[in-house]
Amino acid sequence: YVSTYLSVQERDPRAHRFLGQIYEVQDKTEEAVGCYKRSLGLNPVQKDLVLKIAELLCNKDTSDGRAKYWVEKAARLLPRNPAALRL
Repeated sequence: YVSTYLSVQERDPRAHRFLGQIYEVQDKTEEAVGCYKRSLGLNPVQKDLVLKIAELLCNKDTSDGRAKYWVEKAARLLPRNPAALRL
């Protein structure tokens, strides 16, 4: 249903975030990260999504530098957040 909704309301950051959560539960990390990035692009004030993307990429053990980029971004945006510091 979310995909159908997004075909009509493609600029709804909440729907992209929700679809990302669905993919995350299904262990579809790449799809979840893509949805979270789209949601963040549409609504940049969602700092928690920066942390979520960093966590997902760290857990996936990517070697393409994406995890490092998102961890550094999370540390800059959330300097006092213990979760950001643990990454």
